[in-house]
Parts: sequence; C-alpha cells; structure tokens
Amino acid sequence: MKVERSGEIYRFRLEHGQGFGYAQLLDFSDLSNISGWIIYVYNRFDTNGKLIPSLESITNKDIFMGPLTHCGYPARRGRYAWKYIGKTNNLLTSTYPTMKHLRGNITKDNNWANLGPWFQEVGIGISCNQIESSYEEIRNLEIGILDTEPSTVTKVTMKRLIDAGANLREYYDLSDRINEVCLVQIINTYYPLETTCKLLKLLDK
Repeated sequence: MKVERSGEIYRFRLEHGQGFGYAQLLDFSDLSNISGWIIYVYNRFDTNGKLIPSLESITNKDIFMGPLTHCGYPARRGRYAWKYIGKTNNLLTSTYPTMKHLRGNITKDNNWANLGPWFQEVGIGISCNQIESSYEEIRNLEIGILDTEPSTVTKVTMKRLIDAGANLREYYDLSDRINEVCLVQIINTYYPLETTCKLLKLLDK
C-alpha cells in the first residue's frame, strides 16, 4: 500500500437530488497499476452541500458500499469531480480487500447465483489465491469490476433509493446499458437472493 494518499476522504454529489456521500480512498497502485485504487463509501449522507463535516464524524460510520475498484485517483476538477475534504490515519484496511471472481461470462444471467464457478479471491497479482466457493458464501463480496466516479455515484444513489423503498424506474432509464449494469452489480452483492430476484424484475421489458 502507498501511504501518501491512502486515507483521503472525498465528498461527492448523489444523483436525482439525493444529497451528498463520502468515501475513503486506499492506494494499492504499488500492487496493481490497473485496479489498485480502492473506494469505500461511508453510511453518511447529507443534504446540505455547504456543510463540511468533521473527518471523525464521517469515519466513525459503517460502510455503505465497497470496496469498489477504480483505475485511478478521484478527479478533483471537471464535470465528475469529487471534493477532497481531508485525510485520515484511520485506514479501513492496509491489505488488498478480498473480492469474488467468476470463471465464465457474467452477462449470461443477471442473477449471478445461476452462474459459476465462483471463487473467493484473496490478494492481487502473483500473490492472489483463489478459493472455489458457492455464490451464497461470497455474495456480499465485491466483484472487482472497474468503476469510475460516475458509476460509483450511480450505484450509491440506486442503493439509497432501493433502501428507501423508491421505485427505481421513476428515477432511471433501466433500458440504458450502463444503468442496467450498475443495478445488476449492486443487487447481486448487497441483497439476499430473495430480494435479488424481486429487484431483477425491474429489468423486465
């Protein structure tokens, strides 16, 4: 892990007027220059864009989503910029997080429990160890598909709306491929099988 930027805390604007979220960056680019940047999103959301909370009030919250794999540092300028608000020494982890991995075509079925074989992936690169597992054993692990700032924001917003009981079709065009991919990823990771099956009906044409 690179310590120079690990622990940076960012604020980002959610979609559809849902307020602001906060994330911690962990820099493992010394292990991978493709997927070495990890984002964890805290379960802290604000509606007041002018309020800058203390780092402690953010980092003492549970994790809402992550670890999400990025291919670089969050942009601080431009259309999709995130606001840097400080750096904490309270790192969420100092080792590369465990992910899940599918040996096969993940687009064959939107219900990932119907796919296989699945593996728990510990480590990265030449030190990576894959342990074959049933999907239910590793359901709550992230899959390590590369995210961007926009896709992370979409995922977090979608999950916030789902958890609030909102009808996602009122907010997103789910025939849009990017929206569909984001939805499939979160409902196969953050919800049990029964809920996943119900939420997948949102994608019915």
